[in-house]
Amino acid sequence: MALLSPGVQERFDIRAQNLKDPTMCMKLYYCGSLERPERLAEILKNGFSEEDFSHGEFGRGLYFSQYASKAAQFSCLGKLLLTEVALGRTETVIKHDRARNFPPRGYDSVITPGRLATAGGDKVANSLCQEYLIFDANQAVPLNLIEYSTL
Repeated sequence: MALLSPGVQERFDIRAQNLKDPTMCMKLYYCGSLERPERLAEILKNGFSEEDFSHGEFGRGLYFSQYASKAAQFSCLGKLLLTEVALGRTETVIKHDRARNFPPRGYDSVITPGRLATAGGDKVANSLCQEYLIFDANQAVPLNLIEYSTL
């Protein structure tokens, strides 16, 4: 369980209340610790920051998935971070845009086909690749670090 510093949960709650749809929050897995695994302890204590942003095909921000298997592809081996993410109003985006730094006007986040989806591929398999992308670190708060081993 994350032992958050004072103010982290409050910043999240305030940000969530100011979204276009404050009720749209989900428990999702963080897709990003592979790049900087040393940041996990800091995230669990102080929450996310722009240091944790990934530069993915759909923009620069924090990527999340509802599927642990998807998050594991972008996480350090044996560790998954479960988070609460305030998505707000979400726009579906299919066009790659590495320069994207914010959601489309009128939205708070985007849902993408995912960084490993294949064009014209199996629809069921591709649906397991979907990722949510937020552009404000205060829209996510860590809940638990899940540690596992592979056989």
